[in-house]
Amino acid sequence: MLNSLIQEVLQEGKKYREEKIELTLPFSGLTNYLQTGNRLVFENIYFAKRRQLAVLALDYYLEPQKAKLDYLQEVIWQVLNEYTWALPAHLPISEGHFSLESRHCIDLFAAETGETLAEINHLIGKDLNLFLQQRITEEIEERIFTPFEEKNWSWEEKENNWSAVIGGSVGLTALYQIEKNSTRQQKIIQRLDIAMQSYLRGFLSDGACLEGVGYWVYGFGYFCYYAEKLAEVTGNRYYLELPLVKKIAEFPFHAALSDAEFLPFSDADNVALPSGLLSFCKKEFGVQTPAVDDYSPIDFDECYRFAHLSRNILWTNPKDFGGEIGPDSYLYDQAQWQIFKNPAEQLIFAAKGGRNDESHNHNDLGHFIFGSATTLFLTDLGAGEYTKDYFQNEFRYNYLVNAAIGHSVPVINGVGQQFGNYYTKIVSHEEQKETLTFVLDLTTAYPSTAKLTKFHRKFMLNKLEKKLTIIDDFSFAQEKNQITENFVTQIQPIQKKNLVELNNKSSLCQIKFEEADLQIISEKYSNHQGISSQVFRIEEKLSTELNSLSASIEMILVK
Repeated sequence: MLNSLIQEVLQEGKKYREEKIELTLPFSGLTNYLQTGNRLVFENIYFAKRRQLAVLALDYYLEPQKAKLDYLQEVIWQVLNEYTWALPAHLPISEGHFSLESRHCIDLFAAETGETLAEINHLIGKDLNLFLQQRITEEIEERIFTPFEEKNWSWEEKENNWSAVIGGSVGLTALYQIEKNSTRQQKIIQRLDIAMQSYLRGFLSDGACLEGVGYWVYGFGYFCYYAEKLAEVTGNRYYLELPLVKKIAEFPFHAALSDAEFLPFSDADNVALPSGLLSFCKKEFGVQTPAVDDYSPIDFDECYRFAHLSRNILWTNPKDFGGEIGPDSYLYDQAQWQIFKNPAEQLIFAAKGGRNDESHNHNDLGHFIFGSATTLFLTDLGAGEYTKDYFQNEFRYNYLVNAAIGHSVPVINGVGQQFGNYYTKIVSHEEQKETLTFVLDLTTAYPSTAKLTKFHRKFMLNKLEKKLTIIDDFSFAQEKNQITENFVTQIQPIQKKNLVELNNKSSLCQIKFEEADLQIISEKYSNHQGISSQVFRIEEKLSTELNSLSASIEMILVK
C-alpha cells in the first residue's frame, strides 16, 4: 500500500501534467525588490517553480513513465535557464542595480537548487537526455563549484543556519557530482568543515537553537543530510558522533508545546517538522522527538526543498508515528530558557534570557509566554514579514515583532531594550512537584540611560493552581523613576479596574495588576506570511520618588 506522501506526489504530478502549468520568474519581481524591498512578488513564483520541479522529479522517480519524463525535462530545462538561482534579497547590489556577480551568487537558494539538480541527476540521471545531463553538470559547475572555489564566502563564517544550509548543499552536490575520493572532492569536503564548524559554534553547550525551531529544521536538517551522505560515501562519521550534535537533535522535543505548536521565540514561525528528519534523529542519535502522525505532506515546507521532501519519502519510519506531547520541564542553562509544558493539564509557560545580539535577534530579554496547549494568552509574535529592511539593523527594530515593545518586557525611565551587547544572567532556578521558580538578572539587558543598578525578574509558577506570578525588583542610580510594564497578547483584553481578562470563549486568563493605571493599546503588524495581524499591548504605568521599586503581576488560568 502506498503511503500518504507517495500518493500525494503521484496525484500532484498528474495534476501538473494535465494542467500544463507554466511558471516564469518575472523580471518585475527583481525590479520591484530594488524599488520597494518587497520580496513576495518574486519569491511566490520562485517557490511555486521549486514545488513543481520537486513533485515532478519525485513522481518520475517513484513511477517512471516516458510522458512524465518529457514534462519533467522541460521543467528542469527552465530552471537551468534561470538568470540566477539566488533570491533578489541576497543578490549583490551596486549603484541601485544588481551587480554582474548576481548570476553566480551562492546564497541559500542557489545552493539548494544546485543540490536539487544534483540529487535528481543522482536518482534518475540514467533516464535523462544526455544533453540535459550535460547542462546540469555545466550549470552546477558554473554556478556552484567554480564560484565556491574561486573565493571565500561570508556564509562560511556565519554562526547560524546559513553555513549549514549552504555548506551542506554544496557538500551534497559535491558528493553526488564529483568523482568519489577525487582530489577535488576531498578539497571541497575539507574546506566545508569551516562552514560546519561555524554552524556548530552558533550553539551553546546546551544545544538550544536560538533562532527557533523553524531554523532548527532548516540548518540542522541540511547539516544532517550532508553528514549522513558524507558518512555513506566516505565512511567519515565525525559530525554524527559529536556530543553537541546529539544535544541539538533533541531541541524540538523540548520546544514542542503541543502537537501543532512550538516555542515561538525569536524569528520562529509555526512550522511543521519533516518526518524524515525526525525519524533520522530518533534512529541516529536515540533522542526523543515530537509526536508525528504521518508522513509530512508536500506543502509542509513553503519553500519546497527537495532535500526535505525526498528524505521524507526515503527516511520516514511509520513505526515512529503516534504518541502525544507529554509533560516536560527543561532548563537550557546556557541559552537561559526555561520551558514548562503539561498539555494534559492545559498549562504552558516559558521564559527567556540570553543576549540581544543573537542571530535573528529580537529585543526580548526577560520575555515569556503563558497559556494552555490550545491558547497562548501572553504570547510571542515570532517572525515578521521578511523584507529588505527587516534584515538591516538600523531598520529592523522599527518592526513591532522585533522591537522590545513587541514583547512582554518593561520600558524603564523611557528606555526600552536595544540591539547590542546586552545580556542577562540566571540568578536562581528551583523546581519542586507543585512549583517552579526562575529568576533572571536583567540589569545589563538595558542601556545605561535606564539608570538601573539592579533589575531582577522572578517567575513563580504554581503548577496546580495554574498561576504565574511575576515580581520585578528595580533599583536605580537616581530618585524619581518611571516604569511601564508591558504585556503582549493577541486576545482582546477586557479591563475591570486593576484586573484584565483574556477570554477565548473556551478558556479564560485573568491578569491582576497592583495599579489600575492601565492602558490597552491595539497594534497592527505584518506576520511572516505578509498578512496584516492584530496584537494588543497591556501597559501598567508605575512611578516612584525613591531609588527602588517592586512590581508584582499575577496571572491565572481559571477555566
